[in-house]
Amino acid sequence: MISERYAIDTIKDQVIQSNTNLLTLHTEQIDYSLREAANYIYQLSAHPDLYYYSGDSEIELNDFVEAKLRLHKSINAQAPFYPFIDAVFVYSVFHDDLIYSYFGSSFDERLATSTEVREALRTESANLTSYSWNILQGEDRFYLIYLQKHDNVYVGTWVNMEHLITSLQFLDFGDTGQALLAVDGYGPVNRTSIFKETEISLEEATTVYGGTERYLVIPKASKVADFHVLAAIPEDAIFDKISRDCKDPAGKLEIKLLRLSPSRALSPTQSERFIHIYVDVGR
Repeated sequence: MISERYAIDTIKDQVIQSNTNLLTLHTEQIDYSLREAANYIYQLSAHPDLYYYSGDSEIELNDFVEAKLRLHKSINAQAPFYPFIDAVFVYSVFHDDLIYSYFGSSFDERLATSTEVREALRTESANLTSYSWNILQGEDRFYLIYLQKHDNVYVGTWVNMEHLITSLQFLDFGDTGQALLAVDGYGPVNRTSIFKETEISLEEATTVYGGTERYLVIPKASKVADFHVLAAIPEDAIFDKISRDCKDPAGKLEIKLLRLSPSRALSPTQSERFIHIYVDVGR
């Protein structure tokens, strides 16, 4: 008979390692896409029509309107090449004018998002770092926003942070597992997260309760912006997978994981003895 605690810790270590590798891969993909979008904003910041957004007293209104149309056409043509972001924008402080590339599935979504971004540029510009990805908290969602300021003009891009999670949805987290994004000081940004009221470590893998279930939560930090990608894997899914997969091909070793009766209530301390492990060696 194998020590239960040792066996559980061994299983968790394996799950942590394999999922950390996957999270690293996907976090690097997200970071790469964000860098590519930032590179495009750098190129856009040299667009000659941005001069007409500066508010120079010598600029005629007709020239400003024509420049606005050209800029709008330009960013709409380029934005689809950066599918990880929601929209590219140009904002004139002097004119209080915001243009952005087409995004979203409805007029209401575009209006709500553009209003929050415009208000942030109006009132929180001192807290937004140029040439960097910033976390912007909206009414019911979080945004990543990258911008460059030139005189009275902001050029940038934004993405609803929940949209970054879609690249992780095909990973096997079990029926109730979740891919999450978390911001230090705010917790998970997912509006549907079952961990809204749960304190989660962003430094190391930990086991926490989400509702009535226990989850192994594995974090991975982005190197581009101040957020973490998290994998929340239910312990049930971990043990079920091991139970299915851990038979030796030669038939000489079999490990059976037997859960306690679902009707038996488990306290947080008792849950460390969640399974009994037996080893049968055949000759």
